[in-house]
Amino acid sequence: MVVVVVILLVVIVGLLLRLRSLSESLSAERESALKKSVFATNMNHEVRTYLHSVSGLAETIAREDIYLSKEEKKTICSQIKFNTSLITTLIEELAAVSEDSVGHKAEDEQFSPNAMCVRCIETNRSRVHEGVSIWFRRELEDTYLLVSDPHIVELLLNKLVVSACRFTKQGEIVVGCNKNDADRLFTFYVQDTGAGIPQERKDHMFSWFENPGDMNDVAELDLSIAQRLAVRVGGYIRYDDYYQLGTRMVLVLPLKDSVLPLR
Repeated sequence: MVVVVVILLVVIVGLLLRLRSLSESLSAERESALKKSVFATNMNHEVRTYLHSVSGLAETIAREDIYLSKEEKKTICSQIKFNTSLITTLIEELAAVSEDSVGHKAEDEQFSPNAMCVRCIETNRSRVHEGVSIWFRRELEDTYLLVSDPHIVELLLNKLVVSACRFTKQGEIVVGCNKNDADRLFTFYVQDTGAGIPQERKDHMFSWFENPGDMNDVAELDLSIAQRLAVRVGGYIRYDDYYQLGTRMVLVLPLKDSVLPLR
């Protein structure tokens, strides 16, 4: 009788452990599915934004009542091509998360960081709250060219600008870039006069995707996605603890020597 009871206890304990394991596995799968769902929703919004831009540019070229010079047409076509590349990058990142694949392969090109900053400002000007100014601080010559993956870098800079626009209700948003030849580093920054980031959120604002807290916190999701992308181009994003007027986010990239032609 005792042997039977012992056997039953062993079986019960085994079943309980198995049920616990299955429960943890299902919980992890649900969490993973939820993360992917929120990620897909976020990416879907960004893709629609760039598609809308492409549609608007295409309509401008097609209008018969507007005269465009060859140079203007060339500029618009270049913008359409670049936006299309951004859409492709977003789709590749979405596929990477959904299918556990590699995602967008970073490819170095030469591009103007000043022009990129200005473009990100104009892209998001409509997001700025009434009474808030947004402007570019020029610290480099417009002829300076940076070598990195422009598609990923612009996505990152856009995310930082969007976040600043969302939380800055008064004052200003400043976008800029500079380089440190001694340390071989290049930095983009977005600083604002918003409320700042609460201390309790600073420790995990870049790790939402690995350790999600509030599944509805889009701001931290964006920063987590941005950090994942920054690593793809050999860089990282950091919060500037010394900035006291609001929030200052910095994208740090390695300086690269290259003879790649400007595309």
